[in-house]
Amino acid sequence: AIRVEGGIAELVRLLKDGDGAVAASAAGTLQNVSREVASRSMIRESDAVKHLADLLCCDHVQCQVCAAGALMNVLGPEISTHPHSKPRKAFSKLISQ
Repeated sequence: AIRVEGGIAELVRLLKDGDGAVAASAAGTLQNVSREVASRSMIRESDAVKHLADLLCCDHVQCQVCAAGALMNVLGPEISTHPHSKPRKAFSKLISQ
């Protein structure tokens, strides 16, 4: 419903919110929405990846966790379909730091 109603753009906007709790909620919602293939495409086509990557370095731990999960869902399937592949494991390790 979020994708169909145009909510992804609003979530991307909220990633830039100065309130860490708001940005974390937006990242967490994108993490959940990104499990759907069509939503992953829309998220990749937006500025979400850049903003999620920025959240990996913020001071708010929940932002970091949700951003890492969202990035894994959005970009991970493009790296490899096998969960134990070296590129996927490297990507997972990178965003978990």
